[in-house]
Amino acid sequence: MTMKDIRLILDEARRKARKLGPRPSGVPREGYLNRAERIVRMAASWVDEGGAVVDPWRGDEATYETGRFVGALGGLVGAGRCLDLVGLLERTIRRLLDFFRREAMGEDVGTALEFHSKELAWAIWNAGKSLSEELVSDVRSVCSSWDAYRLYRNSLAYRRPSELHNVNTFALAGEAMFRALGLRKDDGFVERHVPVHLGRFDELG
Repeated sequence: MTMKDIRLILDEARRKARKLGPRPSGVPREGYLNRAERIVRMAASWVDEGGAVVDPWRGDEATYETGRFVGALGGLVGAGRCLDLVGLLERTIRRLLDFFRREAMGEDVGTALEFHSKELAWAIWNAGKSLSEELVSDVRSVCSSWDAYRLYRNSLAYRRPSELHNVNTFALAGEAMFRALGLRKDDGFVERHVPVHLGRFDELG
């Protein structure tokens, strides 16, 4: 399966989605942005000097908090919100980049980089124009340094097809966005894994 095949499947899914719905929620876009901004601004106080989001109840950096913060804040910055927090976004992005850099060098950082891939790519996709040239250069360098087949533990390099579930799809989303941004080369990772998941959906998704 090639990216062209995947695009055709996505085009068909979009066509069906337009025909079937979705039903409007009745809440305007600004309402969602307002709610998201309140949450992100509250979490901003949890970021430590090293860019880790420290869970105030647990007292440490739980598995996904930093990634979630990066994705949420990146999306808001891209929407013209939280522009006063760009410095904080850069700090937390550097935290995620450090995870990827260390894992690419052979260290087990003990966190699911599949999830962080999706959130990091989403932040760069939306907020890239607001980030410093130095950070964007670092992002480009780190993104070009890893082998996706080795980096992601929830992949066919380590697991049987029956063992791949939603965590793997996070990596596919991240890798696809990185490639669209020109930050990752086409290594066939997405194309190899998408067919595993397609067999789990009926015609209604």
